[in-house]
Amino acid sequence: MAPGSRRVGSDSSAPGQLYTFQDKPQTVEDLPRVSFLELMYRLTFQGFLSRIHELQIYEKQRHGPIYKDALKSVCITTPKLMEEIMRNDDKFPNRGDMSLWQEHRNLRGFGYGQSKANGKIFISFVSIVTLLNKLMLHLKDSAQYGDTLNGVVTDFIKRMYYLRQCIPTGYLVTNMANELYHFSLEAIASILFETRLGCLEKEIPAGTQHFINSISKMFSNNFVVMLLPKWSRGILPYWGRYIEGWDGIFSFSEWQLRYDKKMEFIQKCLDNNEEVKGEYLTYLLSNTQMSTKNVYGNITELLLAGVGTVKKHQTFTSTAT
Repeated sequence: MAPGSRRVGSDSSAPGQLYTFQDKPQTVEDLPRVSFLELMYRLTFQGFLSRIHELQIYEKQRHGPIYKDALKSVCITTPKLMEEIMRNDDKFPNRGDMSLWQEHRNLRGFGYGQSKANGKIFISFVSIVTLLNKLMLHLKDSAQYGDTLNGVVTDFIKRMYYLRQCIPTGYLVTNMANELYHFSLEAIASILFETRLGCLEKEIPAGTQHFINSISKMFSNNFVVMLLPKWSRGILPYWGRYIEGWDGIFSFSEWQLRYDKKMEFIQKCLDNNEEVKGEYLTYLLSNTQMSTKNVYGNITELLLAGVGTVKKHQTFTSTAT
C-alpha cells in the first residue's frame, strides 16, 4: 500500500532524483527502490553499517518519503504518512517481518509479546493489549504513576548535578545520550517491575548493567544477522551474539519479575478476601490468565519499547560487539 508516491526518472540510484505525489494511486511496484548491491555498498564501503540512522536519512533524500528497501520492506519516512497508515490499519495488523525476533522466542519457548505479534498471532493478544493500553495510556489510570515518575526525575536531576561536579569545567555533561537511556530505563522499569533498578546511581548494580549490555548486544547484531544467510550462523559469530543478547534480556526480566513471590502475595490476598493492591505488574498478574512465559514476553516488549529508540541510536553508532 503506497499512497500516491511516484518516482520521476528511470534510475532509482541516480543522485538528486526528485519524487512527487500524483493524484493517481501507485502500487508498490511503482515505488523507487534500493537494490541489495546498493545496500551492501553503502554498508561496507561507505561506512553506514555503524550509522544506520544516517543511512535512513540518506535514502530519504535520494528516494523521497516512501520507497522500497533492499529487504523488500516499504519505508515510510514522514509523520504524516505514518499517521495515515496507523489510522487505516487492519484489525489484526502486520507489523512487518519480525521473524528474526520470533526465532528467539520459538527457540526458547517464550510468548511473542504484544508489540511484535502479526496477523493471526495477534488475535490471541487483543484482550491483553486492550488491558495494557487501559492501564498505561488512559490519563485517569496513568495518574497513579505520578509519584513514581517524579522520584525518577528527581534522581535524574541529582545525577546531572553529580556528573557536572565530576567534570573540570563544571558545565557540560558528556555522553548525554547514555544518561537519557539510563533515565528512560529507570522510568519504565519503575512502572513495569514496581521497583527501582539503580540506573541513576553512582554505581549501577551488576544485574542492571548486564541487562543494558544485553540490549546493546542484541541491537548491534540484529541488522547483520538479518542480512546474512542462515547457513552462516554456525560459522560467523553474529547469530550467537544476537541470541546471547536476547537471553540476557529475558533472564533479566524473569529475575526482576520474581514471579512466584508476586503470585504468592496475590493468592494470599485472595485467600483472605483482601483487596489486591499494586501497580502495573500486580494488576497484570491478578487480572489476566496469561501464562508465565507470555507475561515475560509482554513485560520484555514493553521494556524494550520504553528504551529502544535511545538505545538503537547508541548501538547503531558503535560497531557490533
